[in-house]
Amino acid sequence: MLELYQAEGCGYSATVRETLTELGLSYVVHNPRSGAGETRNEQTRDQLRTLGGDAQIPFLVDHQRGVTMYESDDIVDYLETLHVTDANSEDCPICASLDSAKEQFATVKVTKHIKRKARRDETHQQWIDTHTTNGTLAEIRDALGEHSGPRR
Repeated sequence: MLELYQAEGCGYSATVRETLTELGLSYVVHNPRSGAGETRNEQTRDQLRTLGGDAQIPFLVDHQRGVTMYESDDIVDYLETLHVTDANSEDCPICASLDSAKEQFATVKVTKHIKRKARRDETHQQWIDTHTTNGTLAEIRDALGEHSGPRR
C-alpha cells in the first residue's frame, strides 16, 4: 500500500499525485497541513514526523517495500523506476534517429517514456506541445500512431 502525506495547493505534492495517477497506482492521501503550512490535522502531522522524522511534504510510504522518502523528484523517480515499463531511448521516436526509427511506436511503454522524459528534457516536451493539445497519455499515444509509419 502506498501512502502520500501531502498538501492541496502544494506544487510538489501535485507533481507526485499526477505521477501516481498517470501510473494508475492506488494510494491513500493524508493532509497534515495546508499548502501555506497551517496544521490541518495534528494526529496526521505527528504520524508524519514519527515515520519520517520531519513534517516536510510530500512524503511517500511504500509499505510493500518498506520504503519511505521525501522530495518530489526522488518520489517520482522511485515510482517510475518501480512501476513504469522498461521503455528505453532506442524505442523512442524522438531519441532514435529518423533513419533507424521503428515502424510502430504507439505503445503504452513508449508513451509513458515520452511523458516521463518530457519532465526533464526540452526536446520531448516540445514534441508533446507540438503534437498534442493537453499532453495527456492518450493524446501522446494517438500522436505516435499518426507518426509511426515508415520514415523516409
